[in-house]
Amino acid sequence: MIRNLINPKKMKKIITLLTFFLLISCSSDDTEETPTNIQDLNVTFTVGNTDLVIDEKLTITLQSNKSMHHIQIFIDGVRVIDQVFSGFNANSSFYFDYDTLGSKTIKFKVWSDENEAQVVEKTVNVSVTRGNAIKITKAQIISFTNIDGTWDSEYADTDINRLADVLFALEKRVTRIYEDGSYFSNFLISTVKENQGDLTWDLSSENLFLNPNKILRLNVADIDTDFNQSLLDGFTRDISFSEYIETQPSTITVSYPSIHFEMILDIEW
Repeated sequence: MIRNLINPKKMKKIITLLTFFLLISCSSDDTEETPTNIQDLNVTFTVGNTDLVIDEKLTITLQSNKSMHHIQIFIDGVRVIDQVFSGFNANSSFYFDYDTLGSKTIKFKVWSDENEAQVVEKTVNVSVTRGNAIKITKAQIISFTNIDGTWDSEYADTDINRLADVLFALEKRVTRIYEDGSYFSNFLISTVKENQGDLTWDLSSENLFLNPNKILRLNVADIDTDFNQSLLDGFTRDISFSEYIETQPSTITVSYPSIHFEMILDIEW
């Protein structure tokens, strides 16, 4: 029989070993580790009026139950803010304005300080209408210092290439997204009129809408391959429209007599 084939002494050792392993198994720590209680990130979005007119400011305030560590903001699908902060304020405001018409989206993604895997997302839909904004449809430069004169000295006095290659740029104040302030940003950079050309720009398709209480900053230059020369005596100039709100003329003359500069802007009210 099988039991007769096993030496009793060996059998006793086997039983002893089995008992030993059983005791080890029973005495092991079967307590479960209590996970750290991480509070979920909760963010409240307080959104101002989303039916805006041109250049009207929208304020969106974020209030969270703990500090925010990482914030991304997308405007119409384009990421414009991607900031990581140490202990970012749990109550923060962001500011937006628009100079184009139509439907817009602002999307927020917010991560908590303790757990980067926790993310809160929010999409805000915005509608922008014209309101009382003016629209600039045309620009024509009438005169500037040394018009019809030589700006590129390597060409002869009878060579048309000596004339200025004229470009103008307009800047306007826009809202800073992460602070309640503003800065000048490009509104338009015109095409270059080589050798002066007709010094007239059709801007009707550029959608240049502007609240008439805002100013534009103007710069005009001769654009050369190696060197640009100002046509405004080295300075930018401000253009104001507020004085025309009552009369609403179809054209506005921008004039700086001391430097012989004159420009006409066509305006839609």
